Amino acid sequence: KMKKKLDKSNIHDIMILSKINDSTQFNNEIEKIVKTKSMSYLDALLYYGDENKLESETIATMLNSRIKAKLRTEAEDLHFFPRTAKLPI
Repeated sequence: KMKKKLDKSNIHDIMILSKINDSTQFNNEIEKIVKTKSMSYLDALLYYGDENKLESETIATMLNSRIKAKLRTEAEDLHFFPRTAKLPI
């Protein structure tokens, strides 16, 4: 099965992108899903992608560093990544 790439000639992608004016709006939407549906960030991203028929590669390009850091922490907690050293504050 071939993976779908973001293609501006694809009507579906254009419709989705027109709803999301910028990455800030996208990241705010993810934060809203996390809070209102009590989901993890990973689940919220997968949910958003599924609801809007977006590939994970497309979503990854729109994430800000704050959500990436939260995803990293979740992945460490689930033992998907080794824990990073944290300085005591």
